[in-house]
Amino acid sequence: MAGCCSYRFPLKGLAKRSPLLRRFGSITHGRLITPSPNPRRFELPVTAPRQCSLRCWYSTNSGRGRSQEVSLVFEPPGDGGALRQGELLEDVWVLRPLHAASELRAGEAVEVEALRISRLFVLHADCDLHQDFNTRRSPLTERETEETRQSSLIPQILACAAFDDTAIRSRLPVGSEFWRRVRNNQEERYHCLPSAPIAPAQIDLVPQLVIDFRRTFAIFTMELYAAIQSGAVKRKCIVPPVHVHDLMHRFFGYLSRVGLPD
Repeated sequence: MAGCCSYRFPLKGLAKRSPLLRRFGSITHGRLITPSPNPRRFELPVTAPRQCSLRCWYSTNSGRGRSQEVSLVFEPPGDGGALRQGELLEDVWVLRPLHAASELRAGEAVEVEALRISRLFVLHADCDLHQDFNTRRSPLTERETEETRQSSLIPQILACAAFDDTAIRSRLPVGSEFWRRVRNNQEERYHCLPSAPIAPAQIDLVPQLVIDFRRTFAIFTMELYAAIQSGAVKRKCIVPPVHVHDLMHRFFGYLSRVGLPD
């Protein structure tokens, strides 16, 4: 296939026996993966479609040139339930104690630094978030101990900061080429979500947001729910499944980097 490079997957002969895997198509970094004539390979075009910054693309069966685009429409936020993976929160304050990571003496005062984050995307998995939420709401049973209960809780929720165009461009190197790569999801540190409406009315429009994987925070779970309940933190919307799948794979791809010696 002209203009493509092949990537080997350790399928151990499974693809040769499975028509489904031979016709496999998926999303990787906004680029289109298509089946290769070699059943042990899938081919990734070197040049991604120009629309990849605004759409997620996937192959339909094995037909080439029959790509279908999936428009981004955010899901409405949860109504008093557990937080969701890919949920956008607004006006979150992160409190950082100005003290070494060591034991506090009795009666010792600690100064706290408050950092306001305009937008955050929750990254924890739905199953963990639901288990944590339900455990916190249920009373301690006879078979439970405080230790076993703690194993079902998430002490802190993992989240990443997101920025609109104006805020993110002031943080990036000067030059239109780098910005083009960020918008097209070709820079591993950043993930760009295009401006999109929120279902079902699709009236409220979320601006284009760029998530910075290096700006990752762990926010205490109980305090975050308390801020949501008081109205200080707003639950804005949720990234839908196809797009959150791509977001999470890119995020953990960024974290999985291993430094090599010079």
